[in-house]
Amino acid sequence: MTEPIDLAEATAPVVNLASDAQFMASKLLPPFDDDEIETELQFHHTWEIEDWDSLPDKLYSPAFDGGDYSWKIFLFPRGNKFNSVSVYLACAPKGQDPANPDKDGPHWTCCAQFGIVMWNPDEPSVWKENKAHHRFEAEESDWGFSQFYELRNLYNKSPTSDHAMIENNKVNISIYVKIVKDVTGVLWHNFRNYNSKKETGFSGIRNQGATCYMNSLLQSLYFTTAFRHAVMGIPTEDEPDKVPAALQRLFFQLSTSSDGVDTRKLTKSFGWDSGDAFTQHDVQELNRVLMDNLEGKMKGTSVEGMLNKIFVGQMKSYIKCVNVDFESSRIEDYWDIQLNVKGMKNLEDSFKDYVQVETLDGENQYQATGFGLQDAKKGVVFTSFPPVLHLQLKRYDFDFIREQMVKINDRYEFPTEIDLAPYLDESIVPEESCEYALHGVLVHCGDLNIGHYYALIKPKKDGHWYKFDDELVTKATMKEVLEDNFGGDLLASDLAKSRVSNISPSYKRHTSAYMLVYIRKSRLDEILFDDKVPQHIMDRVKAEIEEEENARREREEQHLYMSMKISSIEQFKKLNYFDIAIWKQDPGLEDQSPEAHAVVYKAKKSLTAAEFIDQIAKSINYPYPERLRLWRVGERDNKTKRPGDPVDTSSNLPLEQIFAKNLKVRAEINLYLDIADVDPTTGEVIPWYDNDLELGPRLLLFIKVFNPTTQSVHGFMTWVGRANQKVKSLIPDVLKALGWDPDTKIRLLEEVKPNFIEETDIEETFDQARIGDGDIMCIEKVESDLSSLPVGGYKTATDYYNFLFKRLHIVFRRRVDHDGFNDENDNSPTPDVDVWLSASDEYDHVSAVVGEKLNVDPTHLQFFVTNPNGTVKNVIKRKTIVSHMISSLHGVSPHIILYDVLPMSLKEYETKQLVRFIYLTDGISQEHRHEVLLPQTAKVQDLLPYFESKIKLSPEDLSKLHFWVSSNHLFSQEVPLNTPVSEVVKHDTLYAQVLSSEEQEWLENNTDLSEGIVIKVYQFHKDPTSTHGVPFQFLLKPGEPFRETKMRLQKKLGMFDKLFERIKFAIVDVQHYDERQGSPYVEDEDEVLYDQFASDPELMLGLDHMNRTPRRVHTERAIFIKD
Repeated sequence: MTEPIDLAEATAPVVNLASDAQFMASKLLPPFDDDEIETELQFHHTWEIEDWDSLPDKLYSPAFDGGDYSWKIFLFPRGNKFNSVSVYLACAPKGQDPANPDKDGPHWTCCAQFGIVMWNPDEPSVWKENKAHHRFEAEESDWGFSQFYELRNLYNKSPTSDHAMIENNKVNISIYVKIVKDVTGVLWHNFRNYNSKKETGFSGIRNQGATCYMNSLLQSLYFTTAFRHAVMGIPTEDEPDKVPAALQRLFFQLSTSSDGVDTRKLTKSFGWDSGDAFTQHDVQELNRVLMDNLEGKMKGTSVEGMLNKIFVGQMKSYIKCVNVDFESSRIEDYWDIQLNVKGMKNLEDSFKDYVQVETLDGENQYQATGFGLQDAKKGVVFTSFPPVLHLQLKRYDFDFIREQMVKINDRYEFPTEIDLAPYLDESIVPEESCEYALHGVLVHCGDLNIGHYYALIKPKKDGHWYKFDDELVTKATMKEVLEDNFGGDLLASDLAKSRVSNISPSYKRHTSAYMLVYIRKSRLDEILFDDKVPQHIMDRVKAEIEEEENARREREEQHLYMSMKISSIEQFKKLNYFDIAIWKQDPGLEDQSPEAHAVVYKAKKSLTAAEFIDQIAKSINYPYPERLRLWRVGERDNKTKRPGDPVDTSSNLPLEQIFAKNLKVRAEINLYLDIADVDPTTGEVIPWYDNDLELGPRLLLFIKVFNPTTQSVHGFMTWVGRANQKVKSLIPDVLKALGWDPDTKIRLLEEVKPNFIEETDIEETFDQARIGDGDIMCIEKVESDLSSLPVGGYKTATDYYNFLFKRLHIVFRRRVDHDGFNDENDNSPTPDVDVWLSASDEYDHVSAVVGEKLNVDPTHLQFFVTNPNGTVKNVIKRKTIVSHMISSLHGVSPHIILYDVLPMSLKEYETKQLVRFIYLTDGISQEHRHEVLLPQTAKVQDLLPYFESKIKLSPEDLSKLHFWVSSNHLFSQEVPLNTPVSEVVKHDTLYAQVLSSEEQEWLENNTDLSEGIVIKVYQFHKDPTSTHGVPFQFLLKPGEPFRETKMRLQKKLGMFDKLFERIKFAIVDVQHYDERQGSPYVEDEDEVLYDQFASDPELMLGLDHMNRTPRRVHTERAIFIKD
């Protein structure tokens, strides 16, 4: 019997009352979405207000206790800057007043979720609530709502009742509080006074602009202790500016710094500029180039091979026949594993996908050597896993609908532990467990083009997880490690528990893991251990930091100092160039010794000259400062810089006044430091100026010597004489200083200026020869032993000075073919040759010099002019001088000229023709590039012996070898065997392929079009004129539906199913293409293409798909680390 339903009762609304504490608590204090947040205490309290109108503008409720804290309600009955009742909750430790907590006492915090309810005590169905959470502390002891309830509505009827909030001048305010345990120490923290090192023991890393991706990787590597230990073992004393030294510094600072660590020193060692610091790159790419750099620096050291032991595993790619005993396999090292995320639920699914076996059968059978076409299984399997496993999650993919890269935010789960044994090669019995523990999660928050990176890391084997977000380091919960980084839609349970209001059910997380770090459980103690920074690294870094601090202080006091460049006899002796020292580092002086450069001194402007000389004497440990003399070095009209007159050190004028003229116009202050002669009788310094009219004034001359064996004009002494002495008077002193026989015949030349070197008449006086202070004399033997003259060397000082004036820095670099053509059998030397040549040197001289350096026959060298991008521009002709060789490279230093070592003399080589071709296999998917040298009269058929001997083609395959040429990736024409190679090389590319028997027959007997036609096929992306890939001919059969045509096309292309499925097929008339009309795509699988192509021979079949040839657009900055 059916019971009657009381409709009035069934539809009556449920009235929730503010007096129902259980209901209010459930509404205002919902469960947290993080199971690790524990409730310590939950309570509620009601403040009954009996006379609302008499309340002051602001007041506190009586105190009430809750847990270890005292609480008050802070009320603004008439509003706090707003036309609304303002109400707040105030907190303080017990024994303190919540209205005025002790800000100077011990630090305290109380994390609380709370709700405030204002309600009518006589009609509890009228109420207003709001909820929040807050971290209460002395600096922020109250929190609440400034616009809690509008003043104008206090006495008005509620929309849901006939009663107002305040009636009879009474109202209640209830507080519901849930005090929670702060398990991370940062729950609801504002981070205003947060110190990562103090709170967690770890330091963060500062973000330079967009280097958060790098920071997350660096923290992961730092806490891989075995890696850190290996880096600390790299010797860096001789390379303080290289990557290992900078990384050692960073790791030292991470272990000791109380603030965020700066990475500018590291990125500078990478060779990065500010543009790189503001460009986000791929973490995997950065990790690989960093490992390559460090691996190179570790060679020959005690830590060589350490990175391989930590990070490198091996995998096997194989193709195994099903019906015959044949397997083709290749073992490869890997530093990380890239796993698909799209379409996968979790990490296990991705590994299963990675080792998934593909069946090769039917039209896609495998050509097994010695067995012909066979059904086969193709796949990848792991043969070993490294102690530290880096997993790259492929969170980015190309969207063919939107035609752009997009981020995959699908939910993807990963465990804290995983057993990888199921993915090992079945034939391998592992020596240890393949169980791995999660150590790090690198996270990206945002979308493809914008976002932020941070890392979650477990530094200790049995320790806590921490979040490393640039400078901020905080303790993390397991929810933050796992669930928050799975991506995907928020779960329904999360939405119900979330503290965030108004979340759409379709809300997607844009925070997801993109790199996981797992450590083999059996190796945890080997990878994670306590490691101290070596003392020598600590000392070096501390010294660097102290030096940088001194430099900072110096910059702040820069206005009190002045800079001067000073040279001495030491610089003069090291110089192999014009003048007495290098005053400025100009292009073309890279080969000069650093010791030939004038030394920069900084001195206070207030010092006197004598005080400055004392400072210099101390810096060079010279005990007699009174003997030191400074000369002003000025620039002469002929652009040389020579000493002119001594600086007066007798006055007490400050340096600022002595060099006032230079400072006023901001001109360089260049000085020469000399040691004055001493009177042997008195021991007094002999003054430079005297009144000896007979001998004339003193002269300070600089003497150089030309050495044809070493090809140099080094300075070796200064000489002081008198203007009225004859030039030959210096010869005995010079010969004695050189240790030459007194009867040695020499020639004296004056270095007037770089392009003016003249012989001096030794019978004239210095005054007559117009030789004065600061002039340079060069000595050379009249009869030198030239038996040890180097190849291309200069015999006389005059010739050598002419070389110095015209010399150019040129690097000869082995030609690398940017089209990928290489001779695998070429074992000739490949180093760079760094030389200095005269602009007037001829080709044969250049060949002799470069041949000597390479230890090859100079007649076998060929040189090439380069384009700005380093590719070959054209061949340098044999009668070209050096200045013409580099005429197109103005502004570039050093100049780059490419060279090649020929298998024969250049003269003979010029009678040959270089033929380059691409041999295609596996359909057309595998390109093998070759080059062959043939006589200029050769024909294409002369390539066949190369195919037989080098490529090992059988006579049957040779008979089916087919050649064609293309231009701009479009099929140009077939190439018969009797075609002269001189005609072939005019085209972009020559292709060769062994055709199937069917293709061979149709190409040779294609007169009957009713049985099939051969069409041209090419590849493009979106725009039919944006061609790429290999063009080819294809047999189109009459009556064949397009679905069958596609199957044969896939076999011809040699493409896997996933790639082939993305191709769209278009019928294109390339010669008459109109972009406004576009090209018709073939949509119908049953369409027969034969009739359309047979009626119009100009048509081509276009394959529209993305060009997968790796290349960067010119605006994209490639990530790199310089050597």
